[in-house]
Amino acid sequence: MVEVLKKANARSKKIYVPDIEEVKVAWEKAHNIINRSRLKNIQIISIKDSKYPKYLLQIPNSPVLLHVFGNADALNRECIAIVGTRKPTDYGFGRAKKLGSLFAKKGYVVVSGLAEGIDTAAHLGALDAGGLTVAVVAHGLHTIYPQSNKTLVDEIIKNKGAVISEYPVGTEIKKVIL
Repeated sequence: MVEVLKKANARSKKIYVPDIEEVKVAWEKAHNIINRSRLKNIQIISIKDSKYPKYLLQIPNSPVLLHVFGNADALNRECIAIVGTRKPTDYGFGRAKKLGSLFAKKGYVVVSGLAEGIDTAAHLGALDAGGLTVAVVAHGLHTIYPQSNKTLVDEIIKNKGAVISEYPVGTEIKKVIL
């Protein structure tokens, strides 16, 4: 592989060519991620895999890999995203839960984050209706954040849903302040 890159670089001078030690480190890191994922029953789905969500292929810069804990088949069903504030009013929480339930009853997979608030309400509504739900997180699937949603994740998985991330196992949570 390094030789192929060197030949390409000789022609264009725009391709970075790692040395063999960098390749070895990357190879070991990849194997570590794969092994840790297997131990936690996390699937790694490539953008070229038939299980890759067809809707994600329609956006620019689709993640090359998705990490999936749970039912990967839920990713290619008709879906609706419900997102909102982490600190809703009781009315807002109730409306989000009702929407999750209504869409789940119509056969849609409800997709949301895993934050407290509207995300949680949407998942709870879908689960109450016996529907599928998928939680999207911005960290590795080796951990659940927030911990207050551990039971929710257990219910999502038990009910044939999934938790997904574009980040590999081991990627820690980073708090972003906008």
